[in-house]
Formats: sequence, structure tokens, C-alpha cells
Amino acid sequence: RAMSSAPKRTAATWEQQERAYFTDLLRRTKGRIPGPHGAAPLSGLAPSTLISRLEKLGMKPAEFRR
Repeated sequence: RAMSSAPKRTAATWEQQERAYFTDLLRRTKGRIPGPHGAAPLSGLAPSTLISRLEKLGMKPAEFRR
């Protein structure tokens, strides 16, 4: 039973780290995804991949455009 709960903790930790990374990235780029100063090239991801990951995390780039 202890092993079945370990992946959930690891997954939650990974999700928290991913969310923190993307939050910082979106703040620095003011929510911009494509382009030379956007979050996609800075993260090394294609814009569509980054958008998919953000959607999975429930994050919206528009919230960082203030």
C-alpha cells in the first residue's frame, strides 16, 4: 500500500514544480507565448506544447498580461 501512494506524492510534487516554473516564466514574459521574447522559446517548448501544458494545469496566459 505504501507504494501506491508514492506516485501520487511524486506527481503532485512534479505538478507543483511545473506550475511554479510556468508561473515565473509567464510573469517574466507578461503572458506572451510565441515570439523571440515569449515563454515558448525560453522554455524550449513549441508554443502548442506549452499551451497544452498550461491548459492541463488550468493556467491562462492572459492572467499574466497585466
